[in-house]
Amino acid sequence: METEKRKLSMGKVMRLEEVIPYLQELITALKNGHITLNKSGEELVLRPRGELFLSIEAKVKKHSERFTLEMSWSNTDDEENKEETFVILSGAGMDKEEIVTPARAEIKTVKENKGSASTEGLKKTE
Repeated sequence: METEKRKLSMGKVMRLEEVIPYLQELITALKNGHITLNKSGEELVLRPRGELFLSIEAKVKKHSERFTLEMSWSNTDDEENKEETFVILSGAGMDKEEIVTPARAEIKTVKENKGSASTEGLKKTE
């Protein structure tokens, strides 16, 4: 089920002493697992979790400087993100199987006669 796209943004000129409490509150919110933004009565709650993508950019020009911090993450539950496992049977006798996990491109060889899995030929690509 898709949710509607919502966005809140804010920008204004502030003194450094005024900016610092915003950044400290952001750190506290991240530690608590949710960021609540409120602007003119409109509220947006974000719940960062799992792996986050962090992008930092710094720029110096002749008369100005800029520092940009951006974070993004998936908002789907871990249950929805579970990887599917594909089984590829090799050989006419079917004495071996290869299990392929697509998200990590891992290939593991399973020997049916012993019922144990090994990581022979483990291959990772990202």
